[in-house]
Amino acid sequence: MKKVLYIAHENIKGGATHSLINLLACLPSDIKPYVLIPKTLNISSIIMKMKNDLIYSDTLKKELDKRGIPYYQAFYYYDNIRQDIHWLKKKFFALIRKDQLQRMKRTVEQEGIHVIHSNTSVVKFGADLAKLSGVKHIWHVREDVKEMFEIKKELLSEYSSTIIGSSEKVVFVSNELRTDFQNVLNYHGIHHDLTKLITVYNGIPLNAVTADSTKNRIEATVSKPFTITCVGTVYKIKGQEDLIELAKRLKQDTKGNYRILIIGQTKKKYYGQLLQKVVEYGVQDMVQFIDYTNDLMTLREASDVEVVCSRNEAFGRVAIEAMHFGNPLIVTAVGGLDEIVDHGQSGLKYNPGDVEQLYQHIMDVQFNRINVQDMIEKEKLRASEFDIRTCVSKVCELYS
Repeated sequence: MKKVLYIAHENIKGGATHSLINLLACLPSDIKPYVLIPKTLNISSIIMKMKNDLIYSDTLKKELDKRGIPYYQAFYYYDNIRQDIHWLKKKFFALIRKDQLQRMKRTVEQEGIHVIHSNTSVVKFGADLAKLSGVKHIWHVREDVKEMFEIKKELLSEYSSTIIGSSEKVVFVSNELRTDFQNVLNYHGIHHDLTKLITVYNGIPLNAVTADSTKNRIEATVSKPFTITCVGTVYKIKGQEDLIELAKRLKQDTKGNYRILIIGQTKKKYYGQLLQKVVEYGVQDMVQFIDYTNDLMTLREASDVEVVCSRNEAFGRVAIEAMHFGNPLIVTAVGGLDEIVDHGQSGLKYNPGDVEQLYQHIMDVQFNRINVQDMIEKEKLRASEFDIRTCVSKVCELYS
């Protein structure tokens, strides 16, 4: 029996955490998981805990309780990247870090943990804990920090050297992400063993629930508008402004009835900018933000096409989910999305910010200017290559 402690970077169910939950759900019986979740100093998060039924139901803790997976909590933060945080908060984490590491070291020893698996590249608590405890450390790189945190390559020396020097294996969720990491290492002259770096694509549960691929997308009526859906956290790197610009284009140039659903937790500043544009363009009736849902399946069933507008995407789990579900898919030609989607075959691609290109692809799907049914079948076939069981099998090999 291998005992593995997974280091999470959040309690909310963002992309990396969804991928962790999928992995935990499919672990073989000879792997016993434990999870470490960060405690928060964010006052707004503490206040939000009062909304227990809503907040708890969409957290990592809830998923772990559901599966009977033990978890612990400690104070740590995004300390493997340079990030602006309040000096008082930074001082607090520095003062308490040694105590938190020692406390978790005792837990590692008491539980007999064999491997520590960091589920994100932005937290080095797991690496330090593994070194202190003398156990194996696996580092999972699920994000492109250059794009996500707007960090220049010149400033990634410490980030990269910490990862390569503090792990037995480094797992990347796409080939492009691995290549970018190697380029940073080479740029800074950091010695590295290439055999440490491997790509394991994320996987999703391939259930039998799919969309009705024969539904009529052409006839958009008042009661059934043509529905464009985007799933993912609403913030700058996800590029949802393309959909607001698309709404403006659809309103000006067509007589059809359209609805755009933007589904995901929102980052306040970017969300405010999007709302301002929605009002400015007069598309309030067309664009709807859905901050929280327990019923994504129903929203997908009502969707005629799904769009992923990301400026960069390390992998693109929501794209795989859309493909498997059977909704026509349009994505930006970036990062992992570019690896996943074969343009014109298993989806359509457009350049980030090119709203005219996106608009034309919407028309392609709505009016069958391409063979939509054939594309859907190829999407499903491509999605079948990302079975979570394949991902889990490859990851578990690293624990030996």
